[in-house]
Amino acid sequence: MVKCDKCKKEFNERIYEQNKKFGNLKVTKTFLMCPYCHKKITICFDTDATLSKKKQIRKNTALLKTITDEREYKKQVKNIEKRKKKLEREMKILQTKYARDFMEE
Repeated sequence: MVKCDKCKKEFNERIYEQNKKFGNLKVTKTFLMCPYCHKKITICFDTDATLSKKKQIRKNTALLKTITDEREYKKQVKNIEKRKKKLEREMKILQTKYARDFMEE
């Protein structure tokens, strides 16, 4: 359950996506929408590149279960955290750059 900041009502999560093209770049806004007041709650902005990086991070995280050497495990965890921080920065840049373009007309 999610609580809307605007109307304060709780609702079940339903994820929506909105795509826009900017030249050759496709940007996807992922968001929730309150069924009562219709406020959009932005989750993130993605491109094919950030989606690919998310997939790689999930894959590497799943592979952690197979690592038995403690040093190797810590090394891989550190690598994953580094990738997550880089991805987070990229997604913040996308939000800053494209949020206005996704505002309702």
